[in-house]
Amino acid sequence: MIMNKSKRLQKGVTVWGMIAVAGLIIFFALLGMKLVPGVIDGFKVKTALEKLSRQPGIASKSKTQIADALDKYFEIDEIRSVDLKTDLIVERRGRVTIITVDYEYEEPMIYNMYVIFKHQHSVEVFGGG
Repeated sequence: MIMNKSKRLQKGVTVWGMIAVAGLIIFFALLGMKLVPGVIDGFKVKTALEKLSRQPGIASKSKTQIADALDKYFEIDEIRSVDLKTDLIVERRGRVTIITVDYEYEEPMIYNMYVIFKHQHSVEVFGGG
């Protein structure tokens, strides 16, 4: 009789509870593996733009020359989600050159569901014009 009472008082996770916890862990791990590359990609583009802005004379170069220089950084960092022909914007305001990369990173999730990251990174470079 003492054994039955102590057995009733014992509590723990059932098999179904373990399956639910394992399913949640797997779901969030897969979600993380799909989302992290989009976030890292954004940081890589931002870093490449910052490195580009420190190059001497970059403010006075043409859009094509800036795209070529930026493409070298993208090649090193393996950034493939940016099309510099359409996503690169070079704007000159007096002696200030604003270099912007505005792009979307699309990651398929399940079947026809996608996650879209919208990135817009800019740097101001002085000395052009």
